Amino acid sequence: MGPAVVDSGAAPPAVATARLVRSAWRLRWRRRLTDFHAAWVDPLIGPARRLPDAVIIGAQKSGTTSLYHHLTAHPGVVASRTKEVHFFDVNFRRGLGWYRYHFPPSRTQPSEGVWLESSPYYLFHPCVPQRMRERLPGARLIVMLRDPVSRAYSHYWHERSRGREPLSFADALAAEAARLDGAEADLAAGRVRYSYNHQRYSYFARGLYARQIRRWLNHFPAEQFLFVDSGVFFSQPETEIARITDFLGLERRTGLPLPRANVGRYDADIDPDTAARLRAAYAEHDEELAHLIGRRFSWMEN
Repeated sequence: MGPAVVDSGAAPPAVATARLVRSAWRLRWRRRLTDFHAAWVDPLIGPARRLPDAVIIGAQKSGTTSLYHHLTAHPGVVASRTKEVHFFDVNFRRGLGWYRYHFPPSRTQPSEGVWLESSPYYLFHPCVPQRMRERLPGARLIVMLRDPVSRAYSHYWHERSRGREPLSFADALAAEAARLDGAEADLAAGRVRYSYNHQRYSYFARGLYARQIRRWLNHFPAEQFLFVDSGVFFSQPETEIARITDFLGLERRTGLPLPRANVGRYDADIDPDTAARLRAAYAEHDEELAHLIGRRFSWMEN
């Protein structure tokens, strides 16, 4: 994919390892606690907890965290206990009771509120559309899309900064086909419950938006989707926020914060040749996306 990007400033291996160990222990105990509640507490209180009315399903590194934090500041929105519950992708085996536990008891919340969850891996995971259709058939689905070249580079540095990616960006792109070989088919067929490589190393593949959205449209009608252009959202926030709140049936509010959350930091700019090759590789898929949903996105006009 062109010359390798110069890599510098990555966390020393010992520091990265210590971070991963701490994160793994926190995750382990949090899962044990939620599993306990799902098995023993939720059978008693689960029916009193609503499932979400709306879900931000992706795409990763497209501004979904900023959108989520803005929406959850709205008094009419009831948020999940954690932003990314990951029920329909990596935690599906834990059961619907486990999922319900991630939302507050209904009696403590306004009855007319919109209950919201956001897990941006949902858009890319092959099993999620059917799983969600069977359990949340009326959900309103927000899809936030970013220039796929910028998204891929941001995704790379997200993994790099957490010590999970040892390769340069160009080398990671070159290795992606081998890393993902068979992963989507195995997930879709139920041969595996989880694929680390599919979630972590899908830099190029996640930018093939039309393929993913076509799969979702096989399970949900078009009117249940709202497509948000990340570039327009951050350049014209008032217009886009009004459109999103209308879609969710919320009262328009002014003065709510619009934080730029989870902003990626890179040690080097993307190599121009690599960027140009990615742009060319995405061109046909971008046109397919525009035809599929009947609109063009800001990055297509560059």
